[in-house]
Amino acid sequence: MNSLRGYLIHDGAIDPANCRLLLVGEQPSPASGGIVLSSDDMGNSLQLPTLLPQALHLRRIVSGDLEVAWLVGDTRDGRGLLARTKDGGKTWQEKPLPSTVNDVSGLAFTQGKMWAVGQAGSDGVLLSSTDGGDTWKEVLRLPAQGGRSARFTGLASADPTIVSIGTDGVQGVILVSHDSGNTFKRLTGVTITAATGLALVDTDHVYVSGYHQSDLRDETSRKYVLLVSKDGGNSFDPISVPAPFVGDVWFSSPRHGFLIGAASGGPAILETNDGGSTWQAALLKTAPFVSGLERLFGAANFVYGVGGAGLFVRASDSNSGR
Repeated sequence: MNSLRGYLIHDGAIDPANCRLLLVGEQPSPASGGIVLSSDDMGNSLQLPTLLPQALHLRRIVSGDLEVAWLVGDTRDGRGLLARTKDGGKTWQEKPLPSTVNDVSGLAFTQGKMWAVGQAGSDGVLLSSTDGGDTWKEVLRLPAQGGRSARFTGLASADPTIVSIGTDGVQGVILVSHDSGNTFKRLTGVTITAATGLALVDTDHVYVSGYHQSDLRDETSRKYVLLVSKDGGNSFDPISVPAPFVGDVWFSSPRHGFLIGAASGGPAILETNDGGSTWQAALLKTAPFVSGLERLFGAANFVYGVGGAGLFVRASDSNSGR
């Protein structure tokens, strides 16, 4: 465990072949701003952060080999932020986004296209680019309902499949494309208030976490759920999870994955080896109980959890080949 005191970490990316790790988030004090932390030993030690002075929050990072990586978030003056590095995170070049878009929360790639989700006023918006992020067009808008803001909370691709999740303020939203984004379909019959976590394992297997809130004015009425699709997101079935809450999810294969949940004694990272039929507390390098987690990510034999307290934990993903 690395407490990362003083930082709020929202996401990360791993290149196991080179033992590289990048984390993105923000430093709340003394001068708030977006930061990128890097490691050359899979997180055992971290280098001094790179500060992006124009950034307020950094939400997500997407990468292949970590020499070239993309991050998204928002700026101090209220704009959406998209930036790229070509040198492993040492320097970043900002790419333009439409002036009406802010709080960008997701990024994905398909053959010849980039995709991003963010906010446009009180609506959620899905954007695409065909020129490496230099220009963008609005693909669809998620209108706000019930006087509440709509927002996308997740975006992932396994070409030709693209999945985006979120809420329109009243109902949970799962959008699916099976043709590399030429068309999108919003799933009906998904009885959740918000979808919050997304793991697109391959073109067939999709896991979505979220909650149903019977009284929109009372968060204590939330009932957390985990859904699985085995047909590329055309339909979802609930999975029973022995935990009072379900946060983010990450799967290395259709059967082996992790989620932020709880075990006897407190918050925990739970692990399954059978596609969610059974769950147990994951074995961490320190203790099984952690708090403040909001995001899971991983690769090869590693899974990491980061969150609002800057918490940084690692579990052995011994079944990554399953």
